[in-house]
Amino acid sequence: MIPIKKAVLLSIAIIAIVGAFSYLPSLRNNFLEIDDTVLVTENPFVVKASPNKIGDLFLKPYMGLYHPLVTLSYMIEYRAFGMNPSAFHATNLALHIFISILVYLLFLKTAFPLRVSLFAALVFAAHPVHVESVAWISERKDLLSAFFYLISLLAYLNYLDRRDKKYLYASAFIFALSLLSKPMAVTLPAALILLDYLRERKDVSKILLEKLPFFALSALFTFIALRAQYSTEFYSGPLFAGGIASQALFAAFGLLFYAGKFVAPVGLSFVYPFKAGNISAAAGIVSLAALCLIAAVMLTKYRNNRRAVFGALFFVITLAPVLQLIPFGIGTHADRYLYLPSVGLLFILSAALSTIDSAGAKRLLTTAGVVCVLLLSAATWKTASLWHDSITLLNNAITKYPLSEIALCMRGDIYNRRGDNVSALRDYELALTANPKYAPAHNSMGGLFHSSGENEKAFQAYTEALRANPFFTKAYARRAALLSEQGNYKAALRDYSAFLELNPRSWQEWVTRGVLYGKLGDFRQATADFTKALEIKPYSTEALQNRAYAFFYAGEYQKSWDDVLTLRQISGSVNPEFQKALENKLKPR
Repeated sequence: MIPIKKAVLLSIAIIAIVGAFSYLPSLRNNFLEIDDTVLVTENPFVVKASPNKIGDLFLKPYMGLYHPLVTLSYMIEYRAFGMNPSAFHATNLALHIFISILVYLLFLKTAFPLRVSLFAALVFAAHPVHVESVAWISERKDLLSAFFYLISLLAYLNYLDRRDKKYLYASAFIFALSLLSKPMAVTLPAALILLDYLRERKDVSKILLEKLPFFALSALFTFIALRAQYSTEFYSGPLFAGGIASQALFAAFGLLFYAGKFVAPVGLSFVYPFKAGNISAAAGIVSLAALCLIAAVMLTKYRNNRRAVFGALFFVITLAPVLQLIPFGIGTHADRYLYLPSVGLLFILSAALSTIDSAGAKRLLTTAGVVCVLLLSAATWKTASLWHDSITLLNNAITKYPLSEIALCMRGDIYNRRGDNVSALRDYELALTANPKYAPAHNSMGGLFHSSGENEKAFQAYTEALRANPFFTKAYARRAALLSEQGNYKAALRDYSAFLELNPRSWQEWVTRGVLYGKLGDFRQATADFTKALEIKPYSTEALQNRAYAFFYAGEYQKSWDDVLTLRQISGSVNPEFQKALENKLKPR
C-alpha cells in the first residue's frame, strides 16, 4: 500500500506526463493568422511593450476584449523569447498541466477516492475537446482564467475547512485575477454557493453575505466586458429575431451539444455550422426534451448524491455565459467554451463511479479507464497536429463541414492576406454559395475587388453585405472609404454616419468623418468630430493635428494654437509651415 502523500505525488507526476505527451505536437505549431496576429504578433501592447505602458493594459480594452493579465503574459514572453511560437505554446501547455493538477486537487478536496480523482484529472488532461484552448495561443485567456478560477475554489474550500477568513479574502483576490484573464469567470460566486451546498451549509444569510464582494466583482466585470464588446466593430447586429423562446431553444441545443462533444469527442472542428438564430425549432425542441429526460433520470437516480448535483449545476452555470440566454458575442459554438464546464461533467461521472463497491467491477473499470485515457491522449495528439497553421486547421473544418460559410470565408481571408487572390475569391464564392446572405463574405470580396482596383464590383459587394446585414459596420466603413477615394464625399459621409450610429466608440471613424467635413468646408462639424475622437482616445496626435487645422480654417486661431501646444508636448513636432502661418495670424495687428 503506497502512503497517501506518495500516492498523491505519484498521481501528480502521471497527470503531468500524460498532459505533456498528449499535447507534444502543439510545441511545433506556428502562430495562427486567426487572432494570433491581432492579439499577439501585431499587438502594440506586446511588440511595443514598455513598463510605463503596463497601466494602459488595465485601463483600455483591446479589440473588444478585456483580458489584461493575458496580454501581460504575452509581453513577458516576447521580452524573454521574442516571437518564438514554441515558447508561447510551451506556456499554454504548462498552464494546462497545472490546471489538470488543480482539477485533481479539487476532486480530492471534495472527498473523491484517489483513483477516481486521478481518473478525472487524466481525462481532463488528455481530452481532445480541450485542444482549442491549449493549442491556440490566443486562447491563453481560457487557461489563465481557469487556473485562477480553480485556485479560488480551492482557497474557498480551505476557508470552509478551517474557518479562517484569510482564505475567503484570498479566494476573492484570486477571483479578481481570473476575471482579469477572462470575464467569463463571472460565474464563480454561483460556483461557491454550489460548494456550500456540497458541504451542507445551512446558514443562507451568512452564505449570501460572504458572497457580496464576489457578486460585486462579477457585476463590475460583466459591465466592462459588455462595454468593450459593444464599443467596437465586433458588434454586427442583434443575434436573435425570435425572442426569448428562440434563445431558450438555442441554449438547450448548446447544453446538449457540449455534453455530447465531451462524452463522444468525434467530429471536433474549429468551426461548427451552428449559430445563434439558425438552429431550427425542431432541433431546439428535441434538445429541450432530451435535457428534460436526462434531468429526470438524474433526479431519480442521483437526487441525494450532492456531488452529482454539484457537477450538473456547475456544468450549466459555467457554460451559461455562452448559451446566449442573454445575447452576447457572435453566438457560435466552440470547443474552447467547454474547457472549465467539463469539470462539472467529470463530477457527474466520478460521482457515478464512486458508488461502485464490487472489487471485480473496480478492477474492470480501472482497466477501462486506462484504455479510455490512452485513446483520448492519442486523439488529442492527432487533433493538436491539425492546429499547426491556419490553412491546415481550416481545411480540416471544411472537410467536416463543406458548407460552412464561416470556415470558407476565414480561409479566403487568409489567402487574401497572403496575396493569393484567386484562391481567396474562390473561397468567398463558395461561402456565398453556401449562404448568399453571409455579410462577411460579401464584405471580404469587396475588399479584394477594392484592392485590385475593381471599384464598381467592390461597391456592389459592400452594398450586398449591407443588404444581408444592415448592422454590419465594417461594410459601411469600407464603402465609405471607397466613395471618399472617388471624391463622393457626401455619400461617404452618409456611410460613416451610419457606422458611427452603430459604433460610436470608434475614434478612427470620427477622425475620418471629420476630415471629410473639412474637405467639404464644414469646419465647425469637423472640429466637433475631432473633439469626439479625442474624448474616446485622448492625446491622439492624428485627431489633435486635424483639429488644429480645422480650427485654423474656421478662424479660431487661439484654439488651434492650444492644440499645437498640446501636440508639441506629446510628439515634439508640428508642421513648421503651419505653425508659422498660425503664429502670423495670432500676431497683433
